[in-house]
Amino acid sequence: YDIAEYDPKGWNLGIEKTIVHIDFEMAEVFEHYIPDYELIGDLASTIRALHNRMKPLQLPSWYAPVRDRIYASIKRFEQYEKWGFSVPTVLGTVRSLLPEDGILISDVGTHKMWIARNFQTYCSNGCIISNGLASMGIALPGGIGAKLANPDRKVVAIMGDGGALMNIQELETAHRLGLHVVYIILNDNNYGLITWKQEMSRGDSVGTKIGNPDFVKLALSFGAKGSRPVDEKEFFQTLEKALNGDGIHVFEIPIQTDVNKALTTELDNYFQNKKLG
Repeated sequence: YDIAEYDPKGWNLGIEKTIVHIDFEMAEVFEHYIPDYELIGDLASTIRALHNRMKPLQLPSWYAPVRDRIYASIKRFEQYEKWGFSVPTVLGTVRSLLPEDGILISDVGTHKMWIARNFQTYCSNGCIISNGLASMGIALPGGIGAKLANPDRKVVAIMGDGGALMNIQELETAHRLGLHVVYIILNDNNYGLITWKQEMSRGDSVGTKIGNPDFVKLALSFGAKGSRPVDEKEFFQTLEKALNGDGIHVFEIPIQTDVNKALTTELDNYFQNKKLG
């Protein structure tokens, strides 16, 4: 666990949990994160050693309603199409078409939060997310690296407009290498995750709006294919062809962002009720 990923006061409300810290380094101690035990060392070796010493247990069913609630929420947001595309609706389409052994590369931004929450995986390294350092721009070159290392697997890289502009020139590299990668640019003309966090903390956002080029024309200028689907049906059909085709295919998808506030409201209500309960 890394304190930078998610503030523990969000899940340790009453400071009543027994915390076992497993990490390469000693814990950073905060009011809501005071470990009772610390296991410092290689993560895989530590977990394996713990597993080998555990006796078989009949696990209680406490997790079932939690799992069902999360799964129902994921499916509900995948159908969130009030005013067009949103990140979870796009992810639902990608998951329905990407093979189980396919690779999804996530850039940093609002979509990263949704991918971590919603995108189900069925194999090791099926979803690669840049956490911690939050390196915007990882998805485009990440897609190149993933395809070079796994030429027989389908590769999709998802990024926001801000992340795409960090190194959009690498489309030339991908095209020159003759790779088959699908790039999806989720365009809200904004540094969306910063806006989301600013609005949660101060009710407004400052300095996050950006202007963008025509990503479809830009993709074409690099020798790639480009698409801007107008609805879910066209996106599904075009993505299916792109995954089964060849070369570099870039999708620009204008997204609406009110779904972010809807998720925040849902989670706030859940944790508030849990606290009151």
